[in-house]
Amino acid sequence: MQRRAADVKARSAVPRRAFLGLPCRAARAMFRRMIDPMASQMAQLLADSDLEELREIVARWTTDAPTECLLEHYRRFGAKLIELKSQLAQLPVQPSREDLESALDMMLKMAATSGPMR
Repeated sequence: MQRRAADVKARSAVPRRAFLGLPCRAARAMFRRMIDPMASQMAQLLADSDLEELREIVARWTTDAPTECLLEHYRRFGAKLIELKSQLAQLPVQPSREDLESALDMMLKMAATSGPMR
């Protein structure tokens, strides 16, 4: 019983917004390093581009695609990003870039474990 009381005291000594005993800034930096680079790039596109800019970027991808297979892949991928951006634009509060990175990272990991989808 005394051990539990000591654990509670030790936990209360750690700042409330800490992760793994690290201050928030260190925890965020560690978490950011764990994010898939693709998720980070997609989050940047979604957070920093308006819908029209994103459409232009996707159009460039499709015109610069070296093969028909990649063209179709970029077209589908771009359509999904544009659809997501449209849905995000309807939210009363826009998610932060970190929130987008986390969500996209989870989606990429789930997609990688489920295999290719058409």
